[in-house]
Amino acid sequence: IFAGSNPFKYFAEQMPDIHRQEVNLNYHQASKTIFSTEIIGEIFPAPKTTNIQWQNVEAKDIEWTENTGYKILQGSGTVKGPLFGGTIGPLRQIMGTDFFPRKEFFNGCIIALEGPPNNLQLYSHDLRALDAAGVFTNAAGILTSKLSEEEEKLWLKFLKYEAKREDIPVLTNLDFIHRTPMTVLPMGAIAEIDCEKATFKILESGVTK
Repeated sequence: IFAGSNPFKYFAEQMPDIHRQEVNLNYHQASKTIFSTEIIGEIFPAPKTTNIQWQNVEAKDIEWTENTGYKILQGSGTVKGPLFGGTIGPLRQIMGTDFFPRKEFFNGCIIALEGPPNNLQLYSHDLRALDAAGVFTNAAGILTSKLSEEEEKLWLKFLKYEAKREDIPVLTNLDFIHRTPMTVLPMGAIAEIDCEKATFKILESGVTK
């Protein structure tokens, strides 16, 4: 997909020089994740981000926002585990099918989730559905997209009163979501969340020989 459509290359070519390095950094990370057998290592937040555009956009029309970096919503210490996740909506759509993992699959996983935008009620229903499927019961950590203040409160309330997981580390504002530059996450690779440093690392390669 990335070798063919290459959204990173498109944005790098369309933007002023001042922003090209930011996108190129994520392009190299994506290429390393998809094509290299080297350990991926620490994933740094992009200095600036912009929403994904689904059509050609002139450089002058691309609006960039300063990135505030990763944020620890709750948790302490360092956790490691295999990556699993995606956009919550499609995950809900495959629940009850042979494609959705069994409850035991999520034991020790770091769960990466992008929630529905601007819909707290749907977000709440989505989290409850995932919890009922056993996603959070024995997970090691959680990665999320950027959260609004209301979404942060939703997560904290959900984890405390419904999932009963006040202990689980939650790292927010990651770049694997629908925005550019975009971080590519290799599902199944061992990752690490360091709550004291608010860092995220992928401790394996994305592919093998």
